[in-house]
Amino acid sequence: PPVPPADGSAETAGARVIPFPQAMAPAGAGLWAEVARLLQRDDPAIFRVWFAGLSATEEAPDLVLQAPSGFHASYIKTHLAARIEAALQRLAPGMRMRIG
Repeated sequence: PPVPPADGSAETAGARVIPFPQAMAPAGAGLWAEVARLLQRDDPAIFRVWFAGLSATEEAPDLVLQAPSGFHASYIKTHLAARIEAALQRLAPGMRMRIG
């Protein structure tokens, strides 16, 4: 059998297939890291596109998320906030999410 290239790509019928880079959830034990891991496990594609670029700080009782742009923050508020809030409530009941 053919040996796959060392760079992680694959040969398929003579065409070279390069894997799409995967966004990693934040490492560590902070609340956002735990929420991010849940979000990534639930839907890796949405995590990669929308949640991986977020950063967070804890300002009790809020988890304050920072998005890379106003559009990004607006989209999350409108379409994805419920996912974050559900994960947050699973891990820290009573905490609220705020996007700054």
